[in-house]
Amino acid sequence: MPRKDVVMYTQFDVNFGGLDMVYDIYRPFFGAPWRTVFCLHGAWMDGDENSGQALSHGLSLVPDNMMVVSVRCRMPSEEHPEYRWPYMFCDLERAIDHVTKAYGSKIKNIGLLGASAGAHLAAQYGTPYKIPCCCLYGPYNLADWQVTNPTLANQYLPEVFGNVDFSSPGVSPYYRADNLATFPSMFLIHGDEDTSVPVSQTQEYATKINSKHPGAASVLIVQGGEHCLYGDITPSMEEVNQQISSFFQQVL
Repeated sequence: MPRKDVVMYTQFDVNFGGLDMVYDIYRPFFGAPWRTVFCLHGAWMDGDENSGQALSHGLSLVPDNMMVVSVRCRMPSEEHPEYRWPYMFCDLERAIDHVTKAYGSKIKNIGLLGASAGAHLAAQYGTPYKIPCCCLYGPYNLADWQVTNPTLANQYLPEVFGNVDFSSPGVSPYYRADNLATFPSMFLIHGDEDTSVPVSQTQEYATKINSKHPGAASVLIVQGGEHCLYGDITPSMEEVNQQISSFFQQVL
């Protein structure tokens, strides 16, 4: 959370295009232009812009004179099973367009910060558009995730993506890395005790990126970290947030 001595301006539930398409703004009152970071929540089926670790990490950036935009993208549900991929991809694109038009010259540069499912979206959207990304414990190779954790992967992937080839670069960031001539800066974070999305997802994705684009991906493996970095972790959550802030200050 932001330091108590930092006064934030907030604006909630800004609609950017239709039903269930809103974002929240957190920023300093002064100091524009701001580095602007779009936060993408986890939980493909039941997350929103107010939930999850992405927003918690994002709020820690506001004291460092950054604007944070927490986005709610449409996700499939019992009420709206049709909200499958690429709905969330398109919604993120519309949210970025809406914010950049609203704030114009008050935005310095933009980055993406995603956790879990949000990390997948950040990597899949940010890499072709050359947007720097900080991605935490995401599934980047969906085909491999079906092998390493078939119970969890098969609970979500068919509902979110339908009947597709999960080794396609259209849905798996790992395979998209093969097809890009240039690559943005990536900061990949993962707990070494994650049983939901194994740490190998991050390690192998970083290896793939750096084999094609040397130095583009940096990695932080959090010792003792379960999914969402729960647990007795090293480095601490405060230190993780400091590294996230340093990354965005360097690349934006």
